[in-house]
Amino acid sequence: MPTPFALATGTAGLATLIAPADYQVQSSELVQVGELDRVEVDDVLVSYEFNMQTNEMVTHKEPNPNAGTVHQFRAYRSRGAGDTKTVTLKEPRS
Repeated sequence: MPTPFALATGTAGLATLIAPADYQVQSSELVQVGELDRVEVDDVLVSYEFNMQTNEMVTHKEPNPNAGTVHQFRAYRSRGAGDTKTVTLKEPRS
């Protein structure tokens, strides 16, 4: 599973809360610094094989039953703590 650093830009060195878009923050000290839409991929990894003699890894994928589903998130940061630096999703790898 990728870490937030691999998925989003604008988070390095700054404490950032990324929560589902319908989450209601309770503090006026949290400032929204981004809106993120994550779309589920067409295929999901279900297993892999690693050949220790050839040093090759083979992945096995299956169709994702939730392909195309959009999950919406919002990014928040404490007021004054990098609250002008926007958080965005990185482009997916091909």
